[in-house]
Amino acid sequence: MRYENNKLITDPSKRAKTDRSMYGYVKLSKTDPVGAHRKADEIIRNTYRTLMTRGMKGCYIYCTDKKLAEYIRHQMG
Repeated sequence: MRYENNKLITDPSKRAKTDRSMYGYVKLSKTDPVGAHRKADEIIRNTYRTLMTRGMKGCYIYCTDKKLAEYIRHQMG
């Protein structure tokens, strides 16, 4: 995930090849690229949302993308 032009951008190609939540993405992207990207975007965002809300005593977030880090910091505070 990255933050560009005031939007959150997800890139399904950056996911691990072993990620079972993205199973069938490549095949679906050949027949319905827009639908595949929309579904992948939903899965990626849901994964981040789930991980960030599971911490019972807190959550540390490490971002290598400075713009994304600023966006998250702004949303949290």
